[in-house]
Amino acid sequence: MCAKRFLFVAAVLLLGLIANPLLQAATRTWDHEGGDNRWDTAANWSNDMIPGGLADHARIVLAGADECLIDSAVVAEPKNVWVGYEGAAGDLRMTGGVFTPNNTHVGRASVGRFFLSGGTVNTTNLMHVGDDPGGDGTFTMSGGVMSLGNSDVDWDTLHIGRDGATGSVTISDGVLSTGTFNVGNQVDSLATLLISGGTINVGETLNTNAFNVANNGATGSATITGGLINISGNLNVGNSSGDGPDDIIPSQGELEMLDGIINIGADPDLRDLRIGHNDAVGLMTMRGGTININGGLIVGSTNYEVISEEPLEEVPHPGTGHLIMTGGLISIPDANSVAIGTEGSTGILDLWGGTIRAGDLLIGEPGSGGILDIRGGTLLLAGDKTDTIAGYMQAGLVTAYGGAMDAELLYDFDVANAGMTTVAAIPEPTTMALLGLGGLALFRRRRR
Repeated sequence: MCAKRFLFVAAVLLLGLIANPLLQAATRTWDHEGGDNRWDTAANWSNDMIPGGLADHARIVLAGADECLIDSAVVAEPKNVWVGYEGAAGDLRMTGGVFTPNNTHVGRASVGRFFLSGGTVNTTNLMHVGDDPGGDGTFTMSGGVMSLGNSDVDWDTLHIGRDGATGSVTISDGVLSTGTFNVGNQVDSLATLLISGGTINVGETLNTNAFNVANNGATGSATITGGLINISGNLNVGNSSGDGPDDIIPSQGELEMLDGIINIGADPDLRDLRIGHNDAVGLMTMRGGTININGGLIVGSTNYEVISEEPLEEVPHPGTGHLIMTGGLISIPDANSVAIGTEGSTGILDLWGGTIRAGDLLIGEPGSGGILDIRGGTLLLAGDKTDTIAGYMQAGLVTAYGGAMDAELLYDFDVANAGMTTVAAIPEPTTMALLGLGGLALFRRRRR
């Protein structure tokens, strides 16, 4: 008797769910029939129902004058959101309020644009800006707060240009927090990032590769002209990955920095700036700003893929990296190094301006390719590294002005900078006094 009554009650509840659309998970499509652009106007959605309750999906497929607006009076709680979907363009503008989707897709096989100037976005999972072939997504952030993930140890991913799509992100103000930041992800994807202000926090516990400019076969470029970027994991300018040694598709990443601050790693995590990692090609141009690295700087970085544990069998995947520095500061702890073209990789560091401060200098041995060319910049190494510099100069791995006949490399220990080895260059001996490098004349070598 009890069993029959239970089945009867269950059947009634099920019929109630079917009969009542308010209790069903559904997809609500933006049609703007209400005419006021507001998210919280029921008439602007299909079936005149606002997506909500973290159960309804939202598709915004109108743009321009028909854009969807979230302002300070709105609390929007959809499940998944598509801004632009399958050939239909869409625009979402947020000036205030609270927006709490599960996943956000801007430009899903279509053109999509998301403008954030105020309010709070808490996306519990990931966000794609440009998704699937034919996707073209744009995210413009000039204020507000966005968090991807749901805790300090469970952040999720922001993809710009994913799975063959094109994506573009511009950040001028506000606060953005995400676990992983991929500027281009997966083959045939194209991504661009411009940061001129605001604060970006990237990384989570045990997330090693937190910020990737081009990942997994993509092409990505980033330009930084201001702002503060805190990265708990590695910053990779070019990073490739795959399912096996024959399945890696090289990425091409480019980063240009004119101003701003980047902090990489924090005690006790030693994280690196890697330019050209794991079969990828990376190019970084630094004209100004400051980069503080709690690990090391690696120009041309090799990843070792473990094929077998017992016996240990590894396959190296060397990268190709190039750093051109004409201004700014790169600061590395005394215990860590600048590595150029080590472990089979290829690296070039053109120190033509600015300052690099580190503990030591490592340049690739035969089988690798590494070279440091110094022109207008200065290299500071902790302690007495004069023998190291002399050896690299003798081998032709450290040059002045591209090896020009009249150029000279000058270095000293504990003279120009207390407790430091200082390395600089002059185009010709007569300019030494003009450049104020007299103290460095104690040790110098002219290329012959």
